[in-house]
Amino acid sequence: QIADEYSERGAVADKQALRLRRFFMAVATYAACGVFAQICAWLGYLPSWLPAWWLLGAVAINSLFFIALRRGWNLRLSDPSMTEAQLIASMFAVMILIYHTDVARGVFLMLFPLPLLFGVLRLRLRQLARVGALGIGGYVAVIALLAINEPERVRLGIDFLNLLALLAVMGFVALMGAYISRVREDLSRSVSTIREMAQHDPLTGVFN
Repeated sequence: QIADEYSERGAVADKQALRLRRFFMAVATYAACGVFAQICAWLGYLPSWLPAWWLLGAVAINSLFFIALRRGWNLRLSDPSMTEAQLIASMFAVMILIYHTDVARGVFLMLFPLPLLFGVLRLRLRQLARVGALGIGGYVAVIALLAINEPERVRLGIDFLNLLALLAVMGFVALMGAYISRVREDLSRSVSTIREMAQHDPLTGVFN
């Protein structure tokens, strides 16, 4: 029983370490997007004040996720990896950039599928579809807000084409992500079975 408890604690620690590695990958992606936003600001496609404030907001929200991971608060959640919550936060971050750009709006749409790639590591089709639908709905909301507040910044023909392209890309990424996620789950179960067979006697159940 004591050996099983130590094994369980070690498994939890390994999973937490993996979640932290994935979290730092996401932080690196935020940093890359921040650099890209700053370049766009220098070129005049974004307000000069936006990149710094955007990065400050990204640091604030990711600090909350980091604290939850380090203190183990995430272990009380139904999804300890907090993957879907992190993807939703990143979608809103992309929406902010899209709202403040005009000519380069289509370029920033390329950032929408990025969060789904992180979802491949954890989420299933229903969850990926939910996050993808949020991104698509967010883009529609951004265009609607611009049409109401600043109609001169909206070009309905181009924005409609952007929406069609976004629908196609998000749908494809969600389907591929779901397939890869299912393969990962099958592989994980196989590895767990092999580990159990290596550590325990199949007849008595005691440690080898």
